[in-house]
Amino acid sequence: MSLDPLEISPEKSLADAKRVIIKEGIDVGSKREEDGTRMLGSPIGSEAYCVKYILEKFDSKYKSLFPKIIKLDHPHAAWRLFKNINVNSGLVHILRTTPPTLIQSAFPQIEKEVRQFLGTAVFGCVLSEQEWTIVQFPFGFGGWNVIPLEILSPCSYLASLLANKEAILSLRPNATERVENEMKETIALIKKNLP
Repeated sequence: MSLDPLEISPEKSLADAKRVIIKEGIDVGSKREEDGTRMLGSPIGSEAYCVKYILEKFDSKYKSLFPKIIKLDHPHAAWRLFKNINVNSGLVHILRTTPPTLIQSAFPQIEKEVRQFLGTAVFGCVLSEQEWTIVQFPFGFGGWNVIPLEILSPCSYLASLLANKEAILSLRPNATERVENEMKETIALIKKNLP
């Protein structure tokens, strides 16, 4: 099968993709699991499934690397690697594509692990409540810009809804009410988390 883009036609590409998926068994993430599934790297399903999914993603992409990064014994390298994990882990994608109400119960556990890691690897101490609050401030306010997930998640999701609203409604014109409700619920959650 040639992958030269100049030789691929839409009809042939679809047929080749189906053949490859069926014959070679490529996991495209659409196989139903327990009480949910994943599509393009995002969980779809019950709250329990989505929480389990994001915690497993965190454990595999972050937590598994924390001990190795700590062994470097280099605070600046630890900070840079932590920021790089944020970019490459897929968690930001999940925050943009999954309703915050389905994953918010996982946030305390994730933030506990991140706080412990940053305290050990970057600051060399156990961060007090006040120190952790300061770490979460934006750079311009003297913090380290570690945005709390209870703020980052609904803001990311709302930004994604707003950016893609027109495309969603062009594909699903009858989804106007659902999209508007999702936006209202997300705005209400932001207001609740940021009184």
